[in-house]
Amino acid sequence: MNLKLVLPRTLLQFYKFNILFETFFKELEIDYIHSDETNKKILEDSLRLAEDEICIPCKLIYGHTLNLKEKCNKVLVARIISLEKDTITCPRFILLPELVGMQTN
Repeated sequence: MNLKLVLPRTLLQFYKFNILFETFFKELEIDYIHSDETNKKILEDSLRLAEDEICIPCKLIYGHTLNLKEKCNKVLVARIISLEKDTITCPRFILLPELVGMQTN
């Protein structure tokens, strides 16, 4: 089976690190696609799947993941713990790989 990955078009995973992931997967000759831009269906799916207390940017990853679930073998939701020395990102942001995996399986 040919491996096909998708990176949800949300948060730092896409907007800050897309070039890094794209280069990495091209070098490994792994097919790589992005989710659609955020639209009404993605937003509605996100609101339905995510917990109420999560901020909208974190909620959107649920809809984006669901958007491409049938079009790929694996969805990459990177764990980003810190962007600067001696700092830490939001705890929910750190747990997104697990949270998305539980909700979209």
